[in-house]
Amino acid sequence: PVAVGQGIAATRQLAKRQLTWLRNEPGWQPLHGDLARQLDEVARSLKTLGRCPE
Repeated sequence: PVAVGQGIAATRQLAKRQLTWLRNEPGWQPLHGDLARQLDEVARSLKTLGRCPE
């Protein structure tokens, strides 16, 4: 169970880094007008649940 939790945390950290990288790409535009807002809401929800590291 501990290894599974660590794997999930590592996956979330990687996803967060990839999202940051994508947002910093020159000319990057969300596929949908409010995609960035939706992603921010998901990140906030995960932080609220204690499931997303800072």
